[in-house]
Amino acid sequence: FFFQAEDGIRDAQESRGLGDVYKRQEQVNIKEGHVQDLTTKNADLQYRIKQLEDGLKKQEAETENLKKEIHALEGAQESTIQYREELEDQLEKTQDKVAELTKQVQQVESINQQLNDQINQSSNVSQETKQQLEQMQGLFKQQIEGYQKEINEQRDQNRVLRDQIED
Repeated sequence: FFFQAEDGIRDAQESRGLGDVYKRQEQVNIKEGHVQDLTTKNADLQYRIKQLEDGLKKQEAETENLKKEIHALEGAQESTIQYREELEDQLEKTQDKVAELTKQVQQVESINQQLNDQINQSSNVSQETKQQLEQMQGLFKQQIEGYQKEINEQRDQNRVLRDQIED
């Protein structure tokens, strides 16, 4: 005698009941919730990673800008050092010029003093010779005044150069 499945008769199998079905649904729901929770955490982590990467890019760009600024400042510092050295050279030259002019003034004053002494010692010098000597003294005085003016100008230039060097 043969039974078919349509008749509602099946192989003997122990019934698990409805409780087993609900338990399986609960496990699936728990697993889905856990997956959803992990997916949310993953999205949060991905967002945070993106923020950190963006921040890193900004920091790298800022670092590059700072490197460029440092390079520019180093170049400016080198230019300033060169400019200062040039000013110091100019100052040394003007100081040498002042020393040279001072020496020339001393020489002219010495010659002028010698002429004065000759005029005073020579009573038998003609009036014409005395006038010539006095004219020479006048020229020497003018020359001395010119030198002194130039010395003062050089000293003024020295002050300006020192001020520029100090700045």
